[in-house]
Amino acid sequence: LAGIDIRRARAHRITPLGRKLGGVSGVGDGEQHPQVEQALEDAPPLPDFDGQVEEDGLPETPAGRLERWQRKLLDLSARNPLLNHKSSKTSLRLICPNPALLEDGLAAGARFAIQAVPTPSSVGQDEEVHRQRTGEIIIEEYARAALDKKQVLVDLPEEELNRRAVEIYRKAQTALQEGGANTLYLAIGFLLWKQDEKSDRRFRAPLILLPVTLERKSVRSGVRMLAHDDEPRFNTTLLEMLRKDFRIDIRDFDGPLPADVNGIDVASIWERMRRAVKDAPGFEVVEDVALGHFSFAKYLMWKDLVDRTDALRKNAVVKHLLDTPRDRYGSEIDFVEGRDIDRKYHPSELLTPLPADASQMAAIATADRGKDFIVIGPPGTGKSQTISNMIAHILGQGKTVLFVSEKTAALEVVQRRLKAAGLGQFCLELHSNKASKADVLNQLRDAWSYAQHASPSDWEREGERLRDLRDRLNLIVDRLHLPRRNGLTAHHAIGLKVRDASLTMNLKLTWPSGDYHDEAGLRALLNAVEKLRIQVAAVGSVSESPFEMVTHDDWSPQWEVTVAERAARLSASMLALERSCEGFLKATGIDGLYRNMPDLQALADLASILVECWQKQVGYALEPNGAEKIDALTEVASRLRAFGDVEASLSCPYESMAWRNIDGDVVGRRWQAATSAWWPKSFFARRSVVRELKEGGAQGVPVPAVDAPLLARLRQEGNAIDRLGDLLTGAKGWRGHGTDPSAMLALKELGVRVRAVIGRLAKDSTALVEARAKIRTLLENGDDLLAPEALVGRAAADLTNAHASFLSAYRDFAVSAGELVR
Repeated sequence: LAGIDIRRARAHRITPLGRKLGGVSGVGDGEQHPQVEQALEDAPPLPDFDGQVEEDGLPETPAGRLERWQRKLLDLSARNPLLNHKSSKTSLRLICPNPALLEDGLAAGARFAIQAVPTPSSVGQDEEVHRQRTGEIIIEEYARAALDKKQVLVDLPEEELNRRAVEIYRKAQTALQEGGANTLYLAIGFLLWKQDEKSDRRFRAPLILLPVTLERKSVRSGVRMLAHDDEPRFNTTLLEMLRKDFRIDIRDFDGPLPADVNGIDVASIWERMRRAVKDAPGFEVVEDVALGHFSFAKYLMWKDLVDRTDALRKNAVVKHLLDTPRDRYGSEIDFVEGRDIDRKYHPSELLTPLPADASQMAAIATADRGKDFIVIGPPGTGKSQTISNMIAHILGQGKTVLFVSEKTAALEVVQRRLKAAGLGQFCLELHSNKASKADVLNQLRDAWSYAQHASPSDWEREGERLRDLRDRLNLIVDRLHLPRRNGLTAHHAIGLKVRDASLTMNLKLTWPSGDYHDEAGLRALLNAVEKLRIQVAAVGSVSESPFEMVTHDDWSPQWEVTVAERAARLSASMLALERSCEGFLKATGIDGLYRNMPDLQALADLASILVECWQKQVGYALEPNGAEKIDALTEVASRLRAFGDVEASLSCPYESMAWRNIDGDVVGRRWQAATSAWWPKSFFARRSVVRELKEGGAQGVPVPAVDAPLLARLRQEGNAIDRLGDLLTGAKGWRGHGTDPSAMLALKELGVRVRAVIGRLAKDSTALVEARAKIRTLLENGDDLLAPEALVGRAAADLTNAHASFLSAYRDFAVSAGELVR
């Protein structure tokens, strides 16, 4: 006979054969002794076994193609982290004596801090001494005490732990932002398995995968772990590998996992797994816990292919890819051509809240027919805008749309466009941080409670207005492409003029209209021009003669005297204009050339505008954001008019800026609810709304049904004016919401003219920048110089008068010379 000290054997982790390796109740005190895996030396590096299935043997048949798809989606090799989890910089192996307690805490909503193992501070805490005295491992004692304080320990230096935790946190956030799905899981329990019983290498496959998220409030606060809204799941990839390679069919974990009071029943799951693999050589369930990244996206697609093959084949695209992938995809539905949109569709039939060109409208109309097609285009060509319009149109047809993208950014772009178009309430976001159950339910609630009323007659009236406008615009296009008597179209003639502008600058045509020649006459004219070109090449250009302007062919002594007198007057006016130009350029400090008539005209226009700019503060137009301010002036004038019109339409006067305190949309909904309620509740509810309007600033007896939409519009316009006011602060005449719209438009028109005339003076970008800087300095700091009696004002007036005299002398001479007809 032999006696065995059971208590001491259990303290040193010696357990009976056939029993599970977890904690076993002691005989005397009922303590739990969780298993700690003995540390073994690292295995030597060996190549992964070849788990790839050769595809060459699969036939080119629908069944073969389906099998190839399934094999590409489900990786059952050791490269898959779901079958061979390895420690890396983006994973942590947690010391957890009681994984079930950790899971229960997470399921109850607790947050667990991730901490490094504390360093022993005394001799009594020496690990070996402690083990000899108590039979316990001191690190486990630390971990058990930390678990009670909502902490989990990692056997890493604190610096390395912080670095890994931050890396895991960033990778989880990146996966959520780019892919829209949580990939961070807490692996509870692992299956040690090997490919065959003769192999020496064992792989670690996680069993229970608990979705978690990390919380990091600041750099020094550390990282906390909490449960994610997704449901815990079993490693379904492992289940499929066991079925396929080892004939171990475990169907208990395909659906919801066994539950206990809080969360899932971890011990029960491990026990079932041990029973399922007990006969497989080299298989062992260990109670380790690790934090890492796992993805099930491809498994879910594989699951669809396996379970829903017949349903997927009903889709025409899938059926084509399976049965006839090398043939052209056939469709009985034709594409809608962009040129046929206006002819076949009424504006009210295509619901496109965002701008769209003909090709985009053609894509939307084709989608409306139900045709399958692909929209291709480089970045920035409007694909997301086309998709947004397409979704809006299909929603308007009473259908639902599923918009899927591999990248979250693409989903967010389309969602933002639809929200800006007023369709945000109809978008159910199932990606990124909007995919939690609570957020989905909130979105559904907001969509069901959202309501707006529009009259069908208003829609039809607007459609008729758009059709009339479209037809008028199309009439212009038709006229541009209508052949004239000479066979040319206006579109073709404009193209020739733009192309040959430098050659035809001084060309004057004497026939009265484009219908003067027929096609034969035009050909004869072109032949004559060709002959003239040959002659000019032989004798030189007529345009270089000093008598170029003299085309009068009826000479007389009186005509000669008149021409000579007018030529002398033209010469004198040119000298006076030159002196005025020099004086004006010197007074303004800008450099410029005035070698031709357009330059002189631009310089004279600048002088005239500078006189108008006196005391107008127009220097804003030449600032780097001048174009933005001009647009802001245009918009604010429209907003101010609308603001005034809406304010005048209110049922009674309101205090100034009362719209800031009253939300018209809320008032409208409350009034509608009050009027539809039962009496006397409706009476008191309506009176409450009226009282609220009076307290908000109504100075009479308000009519909520009238004022609610007006106050909402007033707030919209007022907020827009506030936004634009930040850009227009300091502008001449700006008084916020009380600004005169006509003053803003006048200031805007003057700014547009100043920018345009300086653009005509400058010959390149460098000269344009210098001219803008000098004129802006003059307008901002030298406004007093623009006064009529000041230096620049006098020079500008002299130039304006000299230019007018020159133009008069030029016209008189041109009439006498025969170039102009008075």
